[in-house]
Amino acid sequence: MNAKQTAALLLAAAALAACQSSSAVKYAKKDDLPNIRKVCIIRNDSARPVGLDRHFAAALQKRGIASETVAGYDKKLYQPECPYNLRFKSGGNDATVRKASLILRTPEYAVGAVKYSVNDEKTYRTAPDLQAQADGIIARLFEGIKK
Repeated sequence: MNAKQTAALLLAAAALAACQSSSAVKYAKKDDLPNIRKVCIIRNDSARPVGLDRHFAAALQKRGIASETVAGYDKKLYQPECPYNLRFKSGGNDATVRKASLILRTPEYAVGAVKYSVNDEKTYRTAPDLQAQADGIIARLFEGIKK
Protein backbone atom coordinates (compact mmCIF):
# COMPACT_ATOMS: atom_id res chain seq x y z
CA MET A 1 0.00 0.00 0.00
CA ASN A 2 1.46 3.37 -0.96
CA ALA A 3 1.30 6.62 1.01
CA LYS A 4 -1.69 7.98 -0.95
CA GLN A 5 -3.78 4.88 -0.24
CA THR A 6 -2.81 4.93 3.43
CA ALA A 7 -3.71 8.61 3.70
CA ALA A 8 -7.06 7.99 1.98
CA LEU A 9 -7.88 5.13 4.36
CA LEU A 10 -6.96 7.21 7.41
CA LEU A 11 -9.07 10.10 6.13
CA ALA A 12 -12.04 7.78 5.54
CA ALA A 13 -11.67 6.27 9.03
CA ALA A 14 -11.53 9.75 10.58
CA ALA A 15 -14.64 10.80 8.66
CA LEU A 16 -16.56 7.73 9.85
CA ALA A 17 -15.48 8.33 13.43
CA ALA A 18 -16.68 11.93 13.21
CA CYS A 19 -20.11 10.78 12.01
CA GLN A 20 -20.67 8.72 15.14
CA SER A 21 -22.83 10.60 17.63
CA SER A 22 -23.35 9.93 21.29
CA SER A 23 -26.33 12.28 21.67
CA ALA A 24 -29.77 10.80 22.12
CA VAL A 25 -33.18 12.34 21.58
CA LYS A 26 -34.92 12.93 24.89
CA TYR A 27 -38.68 13.05 25.32
CA ALA A 28 -40.80 14.45 28.11
CA LYS A 29 -41.88 12.26 30.95
CA LYS A 30 -45.63 11.96 31.45
CA ASP A 31 -45.15 13.32 34.98
CA ASP A 32 -43.90 16.61 33.49
CA LEU A 33 -47.02 17.23 31.40
CA PRO A 34 -49.37 18.57 34.09
CA ASN A 35 -46.61 21.01 35.08
CA ILE A 36 -46.66 22.95 31.81
CA ARG A 37 -47.63 26.43 32.99
CA LYS A 38 -45.98 28.68 30.39
CA VAL A 39 -45.14 28.32 26.71
CA CYS A 40 -43.18 30.74 24.56
CA ILE A 41 -44.69 30.80 21.08
CA ILE A 42 -42.06 31.44 18.44
CA ARG A 43 -43.44 33.96 15.98
CA ASN A 44 -43.48 32.84 12.35
CA ASP A 45 -44.00 35.85 10.09
CA SER A 46 -44.45 33.68 7.01
CA ALA A 47 -47.26 31.63 8.56
CA ARG A 48 -50.77 31.98 7.21
CA PRO A 49 -53.28 32.98 8.46
CA VAL A 50 -51.53 36.07 9.79
CA GLY A 51 -51.70 36.31 13.58
CA LEU A 52 -52.15 32.58 14.13
CA ASP A 53 -49.80 32.84 17.12
CA ARG A 54 -52.44 34.95 18.92
CA HIS A 55 -55.05 32.25 18.33
CA PHE A 56 -52.67 29.60 19.68
CA ALA A 57 -52.07 31.82 22.73
CA ALA A 58 -55.83 32.03 23.35
CA ALA A 59 -56.15 28.25 22.96
CA LEU A 60 -53.36 27.71 25.50
CA GLN A 61 -54.99 30.21 27.88
CA LYS A 62 -58.21 28.16 27.77
CA ARG A 63 -56.12 25.23 29.06
CA GLY A 64 -54.71 27.35 31.89
CA ILE A 65 -51.31 27.77 30.22
CA ALA A 66 -49.79 31.24 30.00
CA SER A 67 -47.95 32.16 26.82
CA GLU A 68 -45.70 34.79 25.35
CA THR A 69 -44.83 35.36 21.70
CA VAL A 70 -41.11 35.73 21.02
CA ALA A 71 -38.79 35.95 18.02
CA GLY A 72 -37.01 32.75 17.00
CA TYR A 73 -33.62 34.20 17.85
CA ASP A 74 -34.65 35.52 21.28
CA LYS A 75 -32.24 34.46 24.03
CA LYS A 76 -35.26 33.99 26.33
CA LEU A 77 -35.85 30.64 24.65
CA TYR A 78 -32.88 29.25 26.57
CA GLN A 79 -33.67 30.91 29.89
CA PRO A 80 -35.90 29.76 32.78
CA GLU A 81 -38.66 32.22 31.77
CA CYS A 82 -39.32 30.10 28.65
CA PRO A 83 -39.40 26.51 29.93
CA TYR A 84 -41.32 25.30 26.85
CA ASN A 85 -41.45 26.69 23.33
CA LEU A 86 -43.91 26.14 20.53
CA ARG A 87 -42.67 26.30 16.93
CA PHE A 88 -45.09 26.14 14.04
CA LYS A 89 -45.47 26.31 10.27
CA SER A 90 -48.82 26.83 8.64
CA GLY A 91 -50.52 27.60 5.39
CA GLY A 92 -53.98 28.87 4.63
CA ASN A 93 -55.88 32.08 4.05
CA ASP A 94 -57.18 34.82 6.35
CA ALA A 95 -60.09 32.68 7.55
CA THR A 96 -58.81 29.10 7.61
CA VAL A 97 -55.74 27.06 8.49
CA ARG A 98 -55.28 24.64 5.59
CA LYS A 99 -52.20 22.84 6.97
CA ALA A 100 -50.13 23.24 10.10
CA SER A 101 -47.21 21.55 11.79
CA LEU A 102 -46.40 22.25 15.45
CA ILE A 103 -43.70 21.08 17.83
CA LEU A 104 -43.65 21.72 21.57
CA ARG A 105 -40.23 21.38 23.15
CA THR A 106 -37.86 22.47 25.88
CA PRO A 107 -34.32 23.57 25.06
CA GLU A 108 -33.23 20.00 25.85
CA TYR A 109 -35.92 17.69 24.48
CA ALA A 110 -39.06 17.34 22.38
CA VAL A 111 -42.36 17.15 24.23
CA GLY A 112 -44.85 16.62 21.43
CA ALA A 113 -45.73 17.37 17.83
CA VAL A 114 -48.80 17.43 15.63
CA LYS A 115 -49.58 17.79 11.94
CA TYR A 116 -52.96 19.19 10.94
CA SER A 117 -54.89 19.31 7.67
CA VAL A 118 -58.23 20.97 7.07
CA ASN A 119 -59.14 17.80 5.17
CA ASP A 120 -59.52 16.17 8.60
CA GLU A 121 -62.28 18.68 9.48
CA LYS A 122 -64.12 19.66 6.32
CA THR A 123 -66.68 21.77 8.23
CA TYR A 124 -64.11 24.57 8.47
CA ARG A 125 -64.14 24.87 4.67
CA THR A 126 -67.80 25.87 4.63
CA ALA A 127 -68.00 27.58 8.04
CA PRO A 128 -64.54 28.95 8.92
CA ASP A 129 -63.81 29.57 12.60
CA LEU A 130 -60.12 30.29 13.09
CA GLN A 131 -60.18 30.25 16.89
CA ALA A 132 -62.03 26.93 16.97
CA GLN A 133 -59.43 25.50 14.58
CA ALA A 134 -56.58 26.77 16.78
CA ASP A 135 -58.29 25.30 19.87
CA GLY A 136 -58.57 21.94 18.10
CA ILE A 137 -54.96 21.96 16.93
CA ILE A 138 -53.69 22.69 20.45
CA ALA A 139 -56.02 20.01 21.85
CA ARG A 140 -54.59 17.47 19.39
CA LEU A 141 -51.07 18.47 20.39
CA PHE A 142 -51.77 17.82 24.07
CA GLU A 143 -53.78 14.64 23.40
CA GLY A 144 -50.84 13.28 21.44
CA ILE A 145 -48.49 14.04 24.32
CA LYS A 146 -50.56 12.19 26.91
CA LYS A 147 -50.55 8.92 24.96
